[in-house]
Amino acid sequence: MQNTIQDVKFQNEFYAQQCKMVKEIFVTNDWYKEILKYRLFQLKFTNNFEIDNEENQLEIERVEKQIQGEGTLIKLILSLMSPENAWLIEKCYLDPETKNGKGWYLDYFSKTTFYKRKKQAITEFLNFYFTHVHE
Repeated sequence: MQNTIQDVKFQNEFYAQQCKMVKEIFVTNDWYKEILKYRLFQLKFTNNFEIDNEENQLEIERVEKQIQGEGTLIKLILSLMSPENAWLIEKCYLDPETKNGKGWYLDYFSKTTFYKRKKQAITEFLNFYFTHVHE
């Protein structure tokens, strides 16, 4: 019985660390997008004074795609995940309307079901994250 209690305690601590890590990944992603938006502003400002600068225009297009998340590890992972889990990660961490809100999930799940599915989604996300980061 002692081992079972220790196992449950370890699993709870491990899940808490997983939640913290996923949150940090997405907070860092948000900060990175802000830096990219500033970079885009600089490029467009420069582009106003440099006519027909093809290199600058290509850089603008590249940065715009990055801001949209194209080609990012997060988008890759979401594309590999089950559709339900990817949707849940997007709603919890990417969607500006729901990522900071409380109770949005009640339109879709009971509270218990939401937390059960969120745990599955976080676990799947991190499994792909660690698989692709270390390749």
